[in-house]
Parts: sequence; C-alpha cells; structure tokens
Amino acid sequence: MHKTCFEAALLSPLFSYGTIPDKPEIRATEIKALMRHTFRIASFIICGKELHIKESERFGDTKKASPISLQVKNIKAKNDKEQKMLHKNKRNDLVKNPKKRCFSTNTTFQIILRGKKTLSEEDFQHYVNLLKLALTLGGIGQRSRRARGAISLESDLFADKEQLLQFIMQQLDSLTPNGFERKGTIIQHTFANMEKIKRPVIEKIEIGEALKGDAKDFLTMIDEASHQSRKKKQGFSHPLATGMVEGKKRFASSLLVSLTKTADGHIYPLYVFVRPVYKKEYLLKKKEDDNRIDFMKYIKGVKA
Repeated sequence: MHKTCFEAALLSPLFSYGTIPDKPEIRATEIKALMRHTFRIASFIICGKELHIKESERFGDTKKASPISLQVKNIKAKNDKEQKMLHKNKRNDLVKNPKKRCFSTNTTFQIILRGKKTLSEEDFQHYVNLLKLALTLGGIGQRSRRARGAISLESDLFADKEQLLQFIMQQLDSLTPNGFERKGTIIQHTFANMEKIKRPVIEKIEIGEALKGDAKDFLTMIDEASHQSRKKKQGFSHPLATGMVEGKKRFASSLLVSLTKTADGHIYPLYVFVRPVYKKEYLLKKKEDDNRIDFMKYIKGVKA
C-alpha cells in the first residue's frame, strides 16, 4: 500500500454540504472528482470512447475499483457564516443571497492519498502530481469556478511563482505531450486539432499578480467582474462563455478562477480558460462573443 499525507488549508471560504443543508463538509469525493476533471480538461484526446477508457483505467468505473483512495481528517474548522456572492447587486440582498455556514479561510485539515500495492512507485507519484495539479488549478464546493474552496497543500508548497509555473507545464506535458507552450506567466495550448474536440479542454492558463490585500477583496472583485462581463451580452441566443443559467439551459463557466500559495508567502490567482463547448457545439463564432475578455479587462483594470 502506498500512502502520502498532506497538511492542507483553505485559501478561501468553502461552501460544500452533504445531506444536512446547513452543515458544511470537506469531502474527499469532491477532491477526487476534481482530479478526474483536471485529467479530462488537460488531456487532448479527440475520441470520447478513448478518453473514457483512459479515465476508467486511472480512476476505476462500475466494473473496476479505483486504484487510489482519498481521506480527509483532522479538520480544525474555522466555522463562519458568509455570503456566497459579493458583488454590489447581491451584497445587500440577504433574502436571495443569505449568509450561509461554511468553512472559512485558514481552516486546516489533512488529505491522505492511498494507492493499492499493485501500483508502482512511479504510477503512484503520477497520482500525487495530479492531486497537486488539480488543487492548483481548481477548488471544490459551490462557486469553486469563482475561487471559492481553494486549497493549499501547506506541507508541499512550491518555492515561488517560477517553480509553480514549471510544475504546471511539466504536468500538462505528461498528460498531453507537446500540447502546451509557455510565454512568461501564460501557458497556451498548441494543439493543431482543437476544433475536433467537442468538450471542454484547457485553452490557456494565466497566473496573475500576487494578492496585495485580503482574499475577500479579491473574491469581491471576481464577483463584480463576473457581473459586469454579462451586462453587454443580454439577449444572446447561446450561453455566455462565463456561464449562464436560463430556465433549463445551464452552462458552467469556461473561465475557472482559483488561488494558490507559494512558500515565499504569496497567494496567486490562476485563470484557467477551457474550450467553451455547449452540447458539443463551440460557442464563440466571433471574438466579440467572448465575454471572458471583458471579465479579464475588469480584473486588470482596463476600461472595456
């Protein structure tokens, strides 16, 4: 049996619940689901059947158990009540946007990853790296695509921003060899047949400047950017690239925002652009359809 234990901490509030609606939980199943999701969006496999086979080999399916398991323990909770949405239009609406119990920033816990003895040391290390990559690029719980539920592996921090970027590139290259290139703090796909992939995959990853203030200030800015970037796009017949709920039509944002921490004490925002595909159709027929551009302009202080 392989085993590794990480000391972890929340970088932003976590809104996640089980069968009791107002009792927050940190669930290992969500972390494992994030690993699967990261594997899918970082693997440029065109054939859906081939992707399913490779995913089943790594994580198991209804016929075969997973070769790994995850456990969350020793939670030292900082319970709090916070609003999920922080932009101006929602902050004062305690009816539609009430304060909910959550695990607040700096809650600490342990994540234990175990692998079956049939795995080699090298294979198990791949899972360790995938866990680290998943928690770097994403979070868990509600509004995780807007930087909530961001987890820092405190016992295994990257030294600085450069080491962080190198790690991301190495792991992406292990999942899709020669599929990405790096230019400064931006990692861009180089896949020639991207239009043939009818599902969300990573287009670009951008690492922003280190946070200067409280994480809540950043989360407020993210929510405001999300709100502002929708204003000019009312009346579109297709979902917005930053996500949309309209009747039965639902589309998760193709811009994922997360937070990660380095050993030099900085917390960095990460912006992960995934291919905006809705029901196997690419949404952005024209560049001006991409309201993720407006989102990023707001974040960078550029007048849209």
